[in-house]
Amino acid sequence: MHVLTLKSSKKCMAMLLVIILAVSVLILPKSGEAATTYKMTTTVESNIRTGDSVKYAIIGYYKAGTTVTFNAKTKNNWYRITYKGKVGYVSGKCLAPYKAQSFTTLNVEAKKTFRQEV
Repeated sequence: MHVLTLKSSKKCMAMLLVIILAVSVLILPKSGEAATTYKMTTTVESNIRTGDSVKYAIIGYYKAGTTVTFNAKTKNNWYRITYKGKVGYVSGKCLAPYKAQSFTTLNVEAKKTFRQEV
């Protein structure tokens, strides 16, 4: 039987606080963002273009699995973003809805880490 000490209790609380802060950073809008934003995750490596079709120049890219915040969606299924201070677009064909981790999942992960440390 493990006895919960003050030191291990503080570690557990600190870890839980870090997890909660990390999740809030992903969910809360950043200063200066448009009021309406969308979170999507790239399903493949995705080019960022200067306009809403493949005819426009590529100004960057996202790796597969990147969570990206968009501020508008065009009629032809492209998502407008701000990339390095410039307006950019990513095709909706490369995106899937963002799925945030639930508190239950985060709590289970924190407990696993806590058990490993004790």
